Order: sequence, then C-alpha cells, then structure tokens
Amino acid sequence: MNNQAKVIVASFIYFATVMEKNEIVDDIPKGLKKLFRKVAWISEKYSKHLELVTNEINEILKDVDKDIDLMLISVSLISEYYEQMKGKKRLFTPMSYAEIVDIQDECIELNNKNANSTFDVCEILVKGLLNENK
Repeated sequence: MNNQAKVIVASFIYFATVMEKNEIVDDIPKGLKKLFRKVAWISEKYSKHLELVTNEINEILKDVDKDIDLMLISVSLISEYYEQMKGKKRLFTPMSYAEIVDIQDECIELNNKNANSTFDVCEILVKGLLNENK
C-alpha cells in the first residue's frame, strides 16, 4: 500500500470514529463533511487495508500519551500531509490547503481544547505513516 494513501485512510478512520461517536451529525462542520466524502472515496480503493493502517497507527502512537480531538485530527492529518509533502509530489489532493485550514479553524472553534497536542500527534503520525521517521 502506498504510504501517502495510508495518511488519507488514517484521516478516514478518525473521521469514521467521529461519526460513530457523534449522534448529532449537525455538529460536524459542513466543510469537514465535504472533505470526508472525498477522503472516503479515496479510502474505498484501500478498504482491504483498513486493519493494516489501524494497526500501523496504533504502533506509531503506542508511546504517545496526549489527549487529542478526534474531529480535529481527522482534518489535521490532511493538512500535515500537505506540509510534509511540500516540494514533493503529492498523490492525493482532496481539497485545497486553504480549505483544509478553514475546516481546521472551524473544528478548533467548536472544541478549542487539545488543539496543540492534536497537532503534535498529527505530525508524529504523518511522519510515521510516510516512513520518514524510520
């Protein structure tokens, strides 16, 4: 499986967790729903790898002890992916970077606790999935 695809699938996994836990879907920003549809479409191609990516996420984050915002991490994984891929060829561009940042801001406004630790975890996770820390 392509390492860049792992980041997209990870975003999908976190968003699916948000959807599962959030009974009131109206609380989810409209932009995040739009991003989710695009990420879900990409992730569908890799559906047989969901368990593999979940296991890899767990392995990368096993020693990370930080509280994260699940909604924020689902979009921040994409923005961190864009950051990590600066100057390199990105295989996936579900939305523009500006749109991603706007969605991040909406998520922070909804729940502004744990934003910094969420961004820290995103950086660790994206580097790990892209195999830059190995």
